[in-house]
Amino acid sequence: MKEVLDKKVVLVGLDQVKRKMSQMPEGSRILWSDELYFNGRKQKGSDILKYPPPEMVQEILRYARSRNIQMIGPFNQGSLTPPPNETP
Repeated sequence: MKEVLDKKVVLVGLDQVKRKMSQMPEGSRILWSDELYFNGRKQKGSDILKYPPPEMVQEILRYARSRNIQMIGPFNQGSLTPPPNETP
């Protein structure tokens, strides 16, 4: 969780997200949520987390699949349809 909220590691835009994912080993897992809780309490700073537009979410999911990275999430995105053979 620290890396996500660490101001030293802020990813802006699809290119930066893909670059960071390309540095991860195959088989990695990413937990993608727009809110963070610990012991039932919302964590400070997590209110700034937001999902990108649906088209970008789809591109990130496709890229993760191409790199054999498991995406856990996004959540609460009922209007999103995951890529074939992919679950959000």
